[in-house]
Amino acid sequence: MTFGRSMIFEMVQHEIIEILRSCEKLAEKIDTFLDEEQRSFQRGFGQIPDSLKAVDTDLHPPEEIDEYWDLFISFPEIQRKSELVNLYSILEAGLKSISKAYEKSISSATKINDINITSPFFKFKAYLSDVVKISEPFEGDLWKEMDNIRLVRNVITHQGGVINVKSTGTVALKLREYIHNDENLTVNSRHMVVINSAYISNSLSIMHQFFFLLFNEMRNHKQNHRDMYL
Repeated sequence: MTFGRSMIFEMVQHEIIEILRSCEKLAEKIDTFLDEEQRSFQRGFGQIPDSLKAVDTDLHPPEEIDEYWDLFISFPEIQRKSELVNLYSILEAGLKSISKAYEKSISSATKINDINITSPFFKFKAYLSDVVKISEPFEGDLWKEMDNIRLVRNVITHQGGVINVKSTGTVALKLREYIHNDENLTVNSRHMVVINSAYISNSLSIMHQFFFLLFNEMRNHKQNHRDMYL
């Protein structure tokens, strides 16, 4: 492998790590800001009354109800969903960048676009595991969690966050079971997925672990499969 091609891999890895770190810092700052705003609002009551939670307009003016709803319901829900969608985008973009780097660096007749899989998530996984022959990161629990993140992201982007509680399809059943078993995910009375801030921090941590495992296997691959490289 030439020095220039080797640098491509280093740059791709550095970019992925820095983006994940930036997302982590941003999530922490937003959580801190929301917490401070919620505490400031709550100080006016001592404890949030049930009448406010019940949207009792006889006891609370509309602007007070709106502020409660924004700070404790709407803003956190919007932010968590946005963070998860962004996090998945980083995952997919990272896999794409790595796959593209290998496509330019190894002597294989099979290109990424030759793989007849519509989903980029599974297309890049297939290219890296089947063509490049880096399979371990895609066989364990970390990859399963990446797939679970994908399922939650998909229901947000394609179904407005609404869970199909009656579907008996494989994907719907898998998603409902996953949400049921994760204490940081719930489904509200409108059948919409609700994401706890801890789910975002856990997902960030798991994604860090996945990419570091992938990077380590990439280094091993370069040592053990020198004949593949241009």
